[in-house]
Amino acid sequence: KPEFFDHIEDEYLVCREGVGIIDMSSFAKFIVKGEENAVVEYLQTMCSNDVDIPVGGIIPTGMQNEGGGYENDCLLIRRDLNSYFMVSPTQQQTRILEWMENHLPEDNSVGLQDVTSMYTVLSIAGPKSKDLMKEMSGSDMTMHPFTYSELNVGYASGIMVLAVTNTGEPGYSLYIPSEFALQIYDNLMKVG
Repeated sequence: KPEFFDHIEDEYLVCREGVGIIDMSSFAKFIVKGEENAVVEYLQTMCSNDVDIPVGGIIPTGMQNEGGGYENDCLLIRRDLNSYFMVSPTQQQTRILEWMENHLPEDNSVGLQDVTSMYTVLSIAGPKSKDLMKEMSGSDMTMHPFTYSELNVGYASGIMVLAVTNTGEPGYSLYIPSEFALQIYDNLMKVG
């Protein structure tokens, strides 16, 4: 066991046996939107996975350059027929936006928007995460892995809830408009 384990054992056990909250806000976040066929074609050209998934689906994928080299590791969330929400590693925010902009269709049929600062991301992980989210949202939180839904949580509406965590434990990632983040966090801490 690593030397630092004793210092984080309580946090580990909370996530493993109950429910824990992890701040994942630093990840880069983008909206890729355009004409339906154009946005799908654009992403299919850039990505190694088939991104023509149903609305509400999530696909992890890499993005490769023309020589096959790796440019980006991301999650694509299909929010609508012509709109995807993309999550990328923190350190890629500026570079990947520039790289993707340089490959946009010349006819302006696809657009990119960096929305990193607009969302706070809280990952709710552990076997009791479903109960916590059900109490917070008043919704049935049965979700298939790699799907997303928009829910009202407390007084905040339009929270993107992803059935994905970075922990390997059951749970959800909440993409919260930043103006609601503190209220949601406080409520999660009180209820959970």
